[in-house]
Amino acid sequence: MRKIKHLSWLVLALALFLTGCGTDSASSEETGSEKKKTASPEEILEKTNKASKDLKSYSMTMSQEMEITAPDGTNQLTETSGTTIAETDPMAMYIDMTTADQSVEMYVKENIMYMKEPVTGSWIKLDIGTEMGSEYLNEQLSKPIDEQIQQVKDLAESIKVTDNGDSYTMDIKVAADKMNEFLASQMGSSGLDMSAVGDMEYDKFNYTVDIDKETYFPVSMSLEMNMNITVEGETGQIKMVSDNTFDDYNETEPIEIPDEAKNAADLSDYPAAS
Repeated sequence: MRKIKHLSWLVLALALFLTGCGTDSASSEETGSEKKKTASPEEILEKTNKASKDLKSYSMTMSQEMEITAPDGTNQLTETSGTTIAETDPMAMYIDMTTADQSVEMYVKENIMYMKEPVTGSWIKLDIGTEMGSEYLNEQLSKPIDEQIQQVKDLAESIKVTDNGDSYTMDIKVAADKMNEFLASQMGSSGLDMSAVGDMEYDKFNYTVDIDKETYFPVSMSLEMNMNITVEGETGQIKMVSDNTFDDYNETEPIEIPDEAKNAADLSDYPAAS
């Protein structure tokens, strides 16, 4: 149970950057009593890609529930909520969230991650451009929203498009086998050794995104994911539901790093524990 519990942060990170969308075999579906031409996923993504070229910043509100079931049937439910402000060029982020009754405040700017330690309240910083695996994390954090959606689309088993009048809803069911292959390849390219945390396998990954018809920016995203994890021959399960809403496109205040964070202890100066 202890090893599986420690995966909650890893799964949270995976959820943040394993969200993109479908394959050429995926298709849009018509809904309602009257059949009418509905934009295809490719048409919608083409317009979101064009809109993203003018995207400079946005804010996001997240609400998430994660249930971890150990091999012995013991359950742990963790709720996470928070807000994120993101700038795209150059990439910068401010994250303020609460998880497992702990508040976490974090900045990412110029390849440096600053985090306020929830227990002591002191700041630490880390060069995420040089640490093992963090170059990949940095790349994923800076990935534009439209590229994230396209990434999930390339893994899709089916895509249903609904025309809501002022927005489109794309319901995406990701093929579990493709997601498992994607996870293995991405973790390998990151330089991370996943053998220490066991074998991970998806059996559900459903993704819904609402796209505003006027701006072609995302309005909201929802993710439902089930993952099985086998450690030393014992299998547990992680179920996660995440709801995200987006706002303040190109209207956020500039992200500034506070002095106490800038002057924090730099973990990059310390050797990693063997």
